[in-house]
Order: sequence, then structure tokens, then C-alpha cells
Amino acid sequence: MVPRGVAGRRKSRYNPCRRPVGAVERHMKRIVFATGPIARTPTRRQPRRAFAQLLSAALGLEVVVVVASTYNELAGLVHRGDAHVAWLPPAVYVRSCQRDGVQLLLETIRARGSVFRSALFVRTDASFQSIEDLAGHAVAWVDQNSCSGYLFPRISLFDRGVDPRTHFRRELVLGSHEAVVRAVEVGTASVGATYIDQVPGEDARESHPGWTMEVELDEMRPLMVSDPIPADTISVRPDVPAQVREDLSAALLSMHATEEGAEVILGLFGAERFEPGRIEDYEPIRRAIELSC
Repeated sequence: MVPRGVAGRRKSRYNPCRRPVGAVERHMKRIVFATGPIARTPTRRQPRRAFAQLLSAALGLEVVVVVASTYNELAGLVHRGDAHVAWLPPAVYVRSCQRDGVQLLLETIRARGSVFRSALFVRTDASFQSIEDLAGHAVAWVDQNSCSGYLFPRISLFDRGVDPRTHFRRELVLGSHEAVVRAVEVGTASVGATYIDQVPGEDARESHPGWTMEVELDEMRPLMVSDPIPADTISVRPDVPAQVREDLSAALLSMHATEEGAEVILGLFGAERFEPGRIEDYEPIRRAIELSC
């Protein structure tokens, strides 16, 4: 016999993000912190462990750091509730905010006061002198969620009246900055997108460009450099309790105050410290996402 009031109701599909009120509070004995592909490198293994230990000691909770292989996987960890808090690059944060209500907690402040930008680069010995010279050639992108490797260079192109969808013969999405550099090096693509970590007052070419992960500095040169890109974020799921969010924020804001903490932040996130996040800083990302559609 069907209980009164149940007949005719449509059974709702299970949604792992729709948790009972108070579920997180009752079971918050550990925090899962997710980070992205950059943390998979061998040099970041020790900073990952040290970061988990420092944060665990500050919070009095077990902290587990998980590393996603791709930006989509990173967003999925947060979406499913497999991670409570995450390092999210700007575009992943904005998309997760729109889809899941993820909340901005902190921004990373890059070392030496540097400004993060995107560059479209070519081989130094190539004949190209402008973006217009690349009409009909192949371009290599990193990932459609990458600000420096996809979104911001496309904004710069559109602002110059260049539509990348028609300007280039082929658009290759290769999954990593290293793969983009290799594609330009061997000629699979004539131009690629990567980041430039630019210190004010320095020439763009001398400011730690992403291609130095694979080749020497003077083997590539930038043709176009974007406007500054907003900082990477530390963001939390909306069902993380307010007190836990406050404790997380306090622990991370003060982590750089010790020598060990400063080394961990630099080694894992390439940052000098954290500061409170400002939602308005990410409006350019929303525009970039709209233009990429």
C-alpha cells in the first residue's frame, strides 16, 4: 500500500551536492583540500605534505590534500563534495561559483609583487612580427579553463579585432603549458599561449615566461601580452560551516608569518602570502568566459 501523499510524486534524482542541513557540521572531522595539476610535480610533493601538516595543526582537524590531474577534475571534486576547500584558478572559481555557489575565501599574492599575464609567443627565429602575420597558422592553447593559456589571450585578440576562430587555421588544446611550448618548439603550432610572471619595471621577455619550463629563455619571444589576470583563489563549498571558514581563513592568512609557512606557500602555490578575496576582482573572468563561448 502506498502511503497517503506519496502516490504521484516524482522521485528526485540524487544530487551529491544537495546534503541535509547540518550534515557537514556533524561530520567535520577532517578537511579535504584540493589543488590543481601544477601541484603534481615532484618538487611540490614535500610542500604538499608540509602544507597539510601546518594547516592540520592550526585547525585541530585532519587535513588531506588531493591533487587533480586537470582543471575539470578539480572542479568536479568541489562539485561532488569530494573536497571542502580548494585552490582554484580564476576561471574555475567563477564557473564553480556560478554552478555550485562556491564562495571566495582568499586570493594568492604572487612573490615579489609580480603581475600574472598571458603571452602569445613564437620561436625567436620565426619571421612573424605581429599577430596579424599569423593568419592561417596553427595556435596551441592550454585548456579552456586556463586564463593565461586560453581565456585572456582570446580577450586580447578580440580587443584587437582579431577573431581567433577564423584567424587561425587550427586551434589545438593540448592540456598543459609544457605541451604548448613543445608544440611551438617542433612546429606543430606556429604560436602558443602561456603565462608571464611579470615584475613591474621589467621587460616582458625577462619576466619568467612559461616557456622556460621546456626551453631556454631566448628560444622564444612574446608577440602579445595580455592585461593582468586576477589571482588564483582559495575557495570553499557553501556547506562548509561558517566557523570552519573563519578558522581556515585565519590559519592561511597567518601562515606566511613563519619561515616554514612562507616556504610552503611559495613551494606549493608560487605565492608570497594570502589576502582576503574580493569578488569584484573576477569580473574580467566572467567577460572572458562569455567571449570563449
